[in-house]
Amino acid sequence: MRRTLIFTLPLLFSSAVAQEDENDWRLYKSPEERVTVQKIDTTTPGSLIIRKAPEIDTLIERLSIADEGEVKIEGFTVQIAISQKSADVNRMQAEFLRKYPDVPTKIDYKQPNFRLRVGRFYDRLSAERFLKELSGTYSGGLVIKDMIELPPIPEKKSLPESE
Repeated sequence: MRRTLIFTLPLLFSSAVAQEDENDWRLYKSPEERVTVQKIDTTTPGSLIIRKAPEIDTLIERLSIADEGEVKIEGFTVQIAISQKSADVNRMQAEFLRKYPDVPTKIDYKQPNFRLRVGRFYDRLSAERFLKELSGTYSGGLVIKDMIELPPIPEKKSLPESE
């Protein structure tokens, strides 16, 4: 009796654990196990009902709002000033724009500091070159990895139609 009990208990326990693992959402399942493909007859007309969670609509709405804004990519900027007073950073921005009117500037606030970042560079080398150009006037500048806006695409001028 004891011997039978010793052999059957582990067998029962292992089958219970195996069933539990099958329904455990935390375990990784291969793509074949996660996706069910069913062949549908497309020759006969019918209707299709799509059921989706309301969170999907919220996510789509958020993404469409984000698309309306400017697209940002990973790039580099040069930080030339940092201060706890916004007036100091605004003054530095006005001074910088007088010297470099074509270079985009941005003031970021990350508590407790205001940071003046200038330029929009797609690679670190270009940002380092610009920092070197600024080193005489703005010492202590840093090249910062940042999300930068893509430049606006100039509108194509239409050519006059030839007759």
